Amino acid sequence: MAVTSALVRVLERRSENSVVILWQDATRCHYGDQVWFRCRSARTGICALSGNTIGRGDPIYRPRQGHRPPANALAMILASAIEDEALADECAEAQR
Repeated sequence: MAVTSALVRVLERRSENSVVILWQDATRCHYGDQVWFRCRSARTGICALSGNTIGRGDPIYRPRQGHRPPANALAMILASAIEDEALADECAEAQR
């Protein structure tokens, strides 16, 4: 999977295993509040948030799958990237 040109931002942590993501990609799709769930990667890839390599079996988040898969259905975000972003947000908030 190639590196995405999408703007990806974590909006909210809904639970221990789910987050709400803003996904904006001018060429493919836009999701203002897409729910992603934590699981293990079934394949290698690139993290849409950090750009880091994802290995098979790594803890990741993926978009919720419905009747029709979303345009970014194959995208993945490393769980550690979500945790790193949450920690950065907490530090920024504490400095204010």
